[in-house]
Amino acid sequence: MEPNYIVFFDGICRFCNASINLLINLDQEKKLKFTSLQSDWAQDFLFKKLRKEADFQTILYYSNGTFYEKSEAVFQIFRDLNKFVVLTSIFRLIPQRLCDFLYERLAKNRYFLFGKHENYKTCRRLTPDEKELFLE
Repeated sequence: MEPNYIVFFDGICRFCNASINLLINLDQEKKLKFTSLQSDWAQDFLFKKLRKEADFQTILYYSNGTFYEKSEAVFQIFRDLNKFVVLTSIFRLIPQRLCDFLYERLAKNRYFLFGKHENYKTCRRLTPDEKELFLE
């Protein structure tokens, strides 16, 4: 059975991994599943659904059959988790092009600012329960 909520992230990006750690902690209902864009599972899923390979420069979020990317993915994740509702509502007042521009600047410089891992599987030591959240 296909998961309803999947976060696709750059597995070698330290900032991205820290963001996933935050989402794991925020997701009390354990709705979200996670997969590194570098994983075979992600590549296969994205090719089947989008007919293209992953772009490692952006987050992708799959929510109930719809894909979101860049800033819209971040906002949709928080909406689905029912977290930071006021903050995301305020950001929704900013034109999406501007939000995406800011997202792209961060994405372009994330390795310089935060560093990167050598292997996409070095996110963190996962508990047995957390391992079930990751799709490989």
